[in-house]
Amino acid sequence: MTIQSKFDPLKQYLEKSGQQSFILSFAEIEDILQEKLCNSAGRYKVYWSPSRTHTCALAIQEAGYKVEKADLKNKNILLSKVD
Repeated sequence: MTIQSKFDPLKQYLEKSGQQSFILSFAEIEDILQEKLCNSAGRYKVYWSPSRTHTCALAIQEAGYKVEKADLKNKNILLSKVD
Protein backbone atom coordinates (compact mmCIF):
# COMPACT_ATOMS: atom_id res chain seq x y z
CA MET A 1 0.00 0.00 0.00
CA THR A 2 1.38 3.39 -1.00
CA ILE A 3 0.74 6.38 1.20
CA GLN A 4 -0.05 9.55 -0.70
CA SER A 5 2.05 12.58 0.11
CA LYS A 6 1.56 16.21 -0.78
CA PHE A 7 5.11 15.94 -2.17
CA ASP A 8 4.21 13.24 -4.73
CA PRO A 9 4.04 15.81 -7.58
CA LEU A 10 7.63 16.85 -6.79
CA LYS A 11 8.74 13.23 -6.69
CA GLN A 12 7.10 12.56 -10.06
CA TYR A 13 8.62 15.72 -11.55
CA LEU A 14 12.10 14.64 -10.47
CA GLU A 15 11.62 11.07 -11.70
CA LYS A 16 10.72 12.42 -15.16
CA SER A 17 13.43 15.09 -15.29
CA GLY A 18 16.32 12.79 -16.21
CA GLN A 19 18.86 15.48 -15.30
CA GLN A 20 22.04 14.64 -13.41
CA SER A 21 22.03 17.84 -11.39
CA PHE A 22 20.10 21.08 -11.37
CA ILE A 23 18.84 23.90 -9.20
CA LEU A 24 15.22 24.29 -8.21
CA SER A 25 14.01 27.48 -6.61
CA PHE A 26 11.52 27.34 -3.77
CA ALA A 27 9.06 29.13 -6.08
CA GLU A 28 9.48 26.40 -8.72
CA ILE A 29 8.88 23.73 -6.08
CA GLU A 30 5.73 25.56 -4.97
CA ASP A 31 4.57 25.69 -8.60
CA ILE A 32 5.11 21.95 -8.95
CA LEU A 33 3.26 21.27 -5.69
CA GLN A 34 0.55 23.87 -6.34
CA GLU A 35 0.94 25.03 -2.75
CA LYS A 36 3.32 26.95 -0.53
CA LEU A 37 6.23 25.32 1.28
CA CYS A 38 6.07 25.61 5.05
CA ASN A 39 8.08 28.37 6.75
CA SER A 40 10.67 25.84 7.93
CA ALA A 41 11.78 25.28 4.32
CA GLY A 42 13.22 28.77 4.18
CA ARG A 43 14.51 28.91 7.74
CA TYR A 44 16.26 25.63 8.46
CA LYS A 45 18.71 23.69 6.28
CA VAL A 46 17.78 20.51 8.14
CA TYR A 47 14.34 20.73 6.46
CA TRP A 48 16.10 19.55 3.31
CA SER A 49 17.61 16.45 4.99
CA PRO A 50 15.52 13.31 4.52
CA SER A 51 13.90 11.85 7.63
CA ARG A 52 10.55 10.57 8.76
CA THR A 53 9.51 14.13 9.63
CA HIS A 54 11.12 15.88 6.65
CA THR A 55 8.83 14.48 3.99
CA CYS A 56 9.80 16.89 1.22
CA ALA A 57 13.44 15.81 1.41
CA LEU A 58 12.30 12.20 1.71
CA ALA A 59 10.32 12.52 -1.55
CA ILE A 60 13.43 13.95 -3.23
CA GLN A 61 15.45 10.97 -1.99
CA GLU A 62 12.79 8.49 -3.14
CA ALA A 63 12.95 10.05 -6.61
CA GLY A 64 16.66 9.19 -6.76
CA TYR A 65 18.12 12.60 -5.92
CA LYS A 66 19.88 14.19 -3.00
CA VAL A 67 20.04 17.79 -1.90
CA GLU A 68 23.65 18.86 -2.37
CA LYS A 69 23.05 22.37 -1.07
CA ALA A 70 20.14 24.26 0.42
CA ASP A 71 20.65 27.99 -0.19
CA LEU A 72 18.22 29.67 2.19
CA LYS A 73 19.35 33.18 1.24
CA ASN A 74 18.62 32.70 -2.47
CA LYS A 75 15.74 30.30 -1.79
CA ASN A 76 16.85 27.37 -3.91
CA ILE A 77 18.26 23.88 -3.67
CA LEU A 78 20.94 22.13 -5.69
CA LEU A 79 19.97 18.54 -6.50
CA SER A 80 22.08 15.74 -7.90
CA LYS A 81 21.13 12.30 -9.12
CA VAL A 82 22.18 9.45 -6.83
CA ASP A 83 24.01 6.71 -8.75
